[in-house]
Amino acid sequence: MIYTITFSPSIDYIPFVENFKIAELNRASDVRYFAGGKGINISRVLTSMTVNTTALGFIGGFTGAFIENALTNNHVRNDFIKIAEPTRINVKIKSDVETDLNGPTPYLTEEELDILKIQLANKIQREDWLIISGSIPMSIPNSFFEYISNLCEEKQAKWVLDTSGPRLVTLLPFRPYMIKPNEDELAELVGQKSEELHEIVTVSKKIVAAGVALVIVSLGGAGAVCVTDELQLHVEAPQGKVINTVGAGDSVVAGVVAQLAQGNRMEDAIKYGIAAGSATAFHEDLCTKEQVEQLLDHVIVSDI
Repeated sequence: MIYTITFSPSIDYIPFVENFKIAELNRASDVRYFAGGKGINISRVLTSMTVNTTALGFIGGFTGAFIENALTNNHVRNDFIKIAEPTRINVKIKSDVETDLNGPTPYLTEEELDILKIQLANKIQREDWLIISGSIPMSIPNSFFEYISNLCEEKQAKWVLDTSGPRLVTLLPFRPYMIKPNEDELAELVGQKSEELHEIVTVSKKIVAAGVALVIVSLGGAGAVCVTDELQLHVEAPQGKVINTVGAGDSVVAGVVAQLAQGNRMEDAIKYGIAAGSATAFHEDLCTKEQVEQLLDHVIVSDI
C-alpha cells in the first residue's frame, strides 16, 4: 500500500477569464473544481495506474466534504481525519497569465496530530510507502517527522518527503527515502547554486551521503537529474505542448514510487516518473496510465 498525507488539502477553483484585469469586474467563461493538494494528486494518479493507495490527511467543513465525496466518487480510497476548521479554497485564474490565490493552511493541534500518529501506526505494514507531500503547517513540530522516520524504520516501510522551503532543510536529518527539489530548492538546501549537470550531481551526492537514498532534481521541461549512492542519471523529458503544470511534479512522484513499490529497477522507475509528469503537463487533468505508457519510449535516460 502507498499512503499519502496531505496536511493542507484544498478545493482548487479554476476560472477561465479572457483578459483578466485587476480592480475590475471579470467574468469567467468556464470554471472547474478539483479536489486539490499534492498528496491527493499523487493518490489520484496512483489510482489511475491501478496501484493500491489511500489518501490521508485532514479535512473540515463543507469544503472538506466536497473533497471526500469527489475522491470517493472517483474510486480513490481515502481515510481523512475530520477537524473543525474548514478546508481551504485555492483560486487559480487562467487568463493570458495564471494568477493564484491560495487559502491559509490549517492550524493542526497536538491532539489532531496524535490521531494521525495512531492511524499510521495501525495502518503501515512492512514494504508499505508513505508519501508526505505539499505545504506543511507551522503548527506541526519537527518531532512529528522524527516519529514518522522511526515508525517507518520499525515497520520496514519507506517514506518520501515532497515539500519545499525552510522545512525541507530542517527535515532532512530524519532521512526520508526520497526528495524531489527543483534547482532553486536544491540551492537552498546546500547553500549554493548549481547550473551544470555535474554540479547538480555533486551537491546531490552530499544529500545522499547524509541519509537520503534518492534525490530527484527537477529541471522542468528539461527533465531531471536522479542521484543515488550507485547511480547518477540525466532523464530527458519527451517533447510536447505544455497545457497544464498543476500536478506534474506530483505525477513524477507517483510514477517513481509506484514502480519502486512493485520492485522495478531504479532506472525504469525514474523513466516512468518523468513520463507521468510529462503526460500530466500535456493534458488538462492528471495523467492516466495509458497516457504515461504512450510517452515511455520518448524518455531518454543517460549516465552523467
